[in-house]
Amino acid sequence: MASDPTSQPSAMPSLSVSPTQEPTPCSGVPISINVTTDNYPAEISWTLVNDCTGEPEWSSLDLVTTYSLPNTNYMDQYCAPQAAYTFTINDSYGDGFCCAYGSGSYEITYDGMVKASGGQFNSSESTTFGIDCKPPTLSPSLSPKL
Repeated sequence: MASDPTSQPSAMPSLSVSPTQEPTPCSGVPISINVTTDNYPAEISWTLVNDCTGEPEWSSLDLVTTYSLPNTNYMDQYCAPQAAYTFTINDSYGDGFCCAYGSGSYEITYDGMVKASGGQFNSSESTTFGIDCKPPTLSPSLSPKL
């Protein structure tokens, strides 16, 4: 996580609210990570790195609820700053989590658009999405002759 606590993203509020309570709007970009585990959920992990800062925004290790139940759907929602991100999903056994040992899968959305999905891979799979965080190239300025 970033060292400045004020720049850390916050988890999005739960979508289930009482009739008198409104969810806090996301002041950044909503990111959802949806994982359906296979028969071996403890093998699954993921990281989401902010490529603009080089710092991890979240990982499955940050979750209060770990992937402990087989063949179960887990969804995590976050409110993140606009940036470029790399999402990497891992299977510690190296067989992905679809199809030989259950029908697990994952899907990640950024600002409501699906950016990656799957489940059939070996040890890991990565995808990059978001905005370009490189500063614009400035034209050289001419200094006046004295």
